[in-house]
Amino acid sequence: MSTAVIPTLGHPAGELTDEDQALVWSVATLLLDVVPAFSEAVTRCIHDQLPSLPRDEEHDASLQAIARAGPRELLTTLRAGMPASAHETPVEMLAHARYVRKRGLGLRSLIDIYQVGFPMFRNVVRRELEERAKDRAQFERVAAAADDYAFAFIGTALARQAVEFGSHDGGWKPAPGDAALDNAAAAEGARALREEQLARGTWLRARPEESHARRQAECALDVFAATIERGVRGHDMSRLLTLADTTLTVTLADEQDLSVTLLLDRSPVEVLDGELESEARMWIASVDLERIWSPDFYLPMAITKGRVRMEGPLRKFLRVVPMLRELAEVYEQVAAAMPCEEALDA
Repeated sequence: MSTAVIPTLGHPAGELTDEDQALVWSVATLLLDVVPAFSEAVTRCIHDQLPSLPRDEEHDASLQAIARAGPRELLTTLRAGMPASAHETPVEMLAHARYVRKRGLGLRSLIDIYQVGFPMFRNVVRRELEERAKDRAQFERVAAAADDYAFAFIGTALARQAVEFGSHDGGWKPAPGDAALDNAAAAEGARALREEQLARGTWLRARPEESHARRQAECALDVFAATIERGVRGHDMSRLLTLADTTLTVTLADEQDLSVTLLLDRSPVEVLDGELESEARMWIASVDLERIWSPDFYLPMAITKGRVRMEGPLRKFLRVVPMLRELAEVYEQVAAAMPCEEALDA
């Protein structure tokens, strides 16, 4: 196990002991397994609390998508040791905001959804931190750091989504003492989810090493590699990608011993497993590797904010990144054939 340093807004890594950081890493790793179950439970809770929302399969699917994307974003970036200053709005959340607007709902409805969903997720996290902390002092210290990190994420994500509704005044950024966090129904939803999963024997694994977090991350890397390979073979992308004229090792920031190497200095382009000698290197979280095909994910900005780390002549690779978006449909096909959430049942 290699725990990542976890710098958090208001609680820099220097204020968290190695033991604190290990606790956060462990809980984040374990909770990734139950994100699918959480997304179903929180969708029910949102409908119970907000009966005016549409109740149809399409809307439920949209709600469940953000109920998976938000927790996966927070848990994965914590595992990767990403600073709060690097938070971005997941493309799935942007898609949901646009969908909500298309359905004729306003920004207030979107904020209401988050003011049910986020407190429920926060209660899930706090319960597991409390269960595993060595004492009350450690729990309070780490829970405060986790709050700072998550509050910054929600504030960033909702401010960006508010723009989709024509608002530049932001949406909602939680803060300590925020009344919206004291949602009794959300707290009960979190408790019921945990109890139901415990009764079925499907709650958290005993140790982080037994979780499926690594398998999920590895699956994301496999889908990325397979998308490049299929694009090269069937979509005449090799010639375009060789314009980079470089070699690049892509390493997962949340599982740093998992890499692929892209040989973009030859035709046809080659994708090789593992970390090989290359001209440039990129460390990227598995959730971002899944979004690199989207026009809503802007890699240069992610690098500038420290979300993605690169070494070497990054301009060479950035030259061909827009071309990757032409493989978005290929990515969807590959991801459907290799669904990474099935790793949770393996």
